[in-house]
Amino acid sequence: MQIEGGTGSGHKARVDADNRLHVFATSESEIHFASNEGLAFAWTAVNADLAALDTALLLCNDDPDRLLHIDRAYIFSDVPTAIKFHFPAYATWAGTAITGKNFNRTSNKIALASCYADETGNTFAAGNSFLTLQTNEVTTDQFGVMIDFQNAVILGYHDSIAIDVVADSGAFEATLWGYFENTDE
Repeated sequence: MQIEGGTGSGHKARVDADNRLHVFATSESEIHFASNEGLAFAWTAVNADLAALDTALLLCNDDPDRLLHIDRAYIFSDVPTAIKFHFPAYATWAGTAITGKNFNRTSNKIALASCYADETGNTFAAGNSFLTLQTNEVTTDQFGVMIDFQNAVILGYHDSIAIDVVADSGAFEATLWGYFENTDE
């Protein structure tokens, strides 16, 4: 038995005698799809001397029309420490500006986002914290921590995410990977 496709393209779908639709499908992650559209970015900060309780990396969505999904985060500190992820209230940001790197190297789209390393304009509030973890380190070895948010962290216009390093750190690395929703459809 065959049924007509609903797109008006004339393609037919195969349904067996038990009413099971037979399909051949190709799947891709949301960040891969966004990268094809030039809407996936990474923001990376490295090697600042952080005082205790400093914000290593802060990212704010400045796009009034698109949601920003955070896919993953990576953080390394050269000292054993707690790391706190939180959602600071919108403020006047300060620190070292970070430009988002477009994953699609053929795209000239830029990220409509503010990002700062060693950010000092936000105020940490325990009520805005959503994840605290400890680094793997017992001394000054080189273990970083990767967090897979599976695109579940979603930032609207002027919403932000920050990564704080609790201990006094001589060096760190922090990266956020994310993508903007495609609203051109």
